[in-house]
Amino acid sequence: MKLSQLLLGIALAASVALPAHAQVVYNNGGPDGATGLDFQGIFTVADNFSFVSGTSFDAVRFWNVNFGGATTAGYTWSLYGDELGEPGLLLSTGFAVAVQTAQGSGCCGSTRYQNDMNIGIQSLGAGTYWLALRTQS
Repeated sequence: MKLSQLLLGIALAASVALPAHAQVVYNNGGPDGATGLDFQGIFTVADNFSFVSGTSFDAVRFWNVNFGGATTAGYTWSLYGDELGEPGLLLSTGFAVAVQTAQGSGCCGSTRYQNDMNIGIQSLGAGTYWLALRTQS
């Protein structure tokens, strides 16, 4: 079976993509495979982030691992408010195709990828939010 597994580690940026000069407005570091929330089934993962003041961004960077040559057509992304430490009210959602950059081999014949995608301008106030990603093949 061909599988694509999302790894947690997200960066939100105020630019169309995440080139070296992008202004990163949130960064929880690279993927560690240990944080985040399996949300609405095994193909959707969510991770929380917080802003101390109103912030606008339009790009997301995240990582995934593909097994057995799996390909991904894109990702359904959703932004949620926080409700007691879990995704709450749906604030925004859409579909985007990520630009994938291979990051080397992982275990069990997998390939690791960095993904950059534009999700359109999102403006959020101070607070905690959740970004959920669902693989679409």
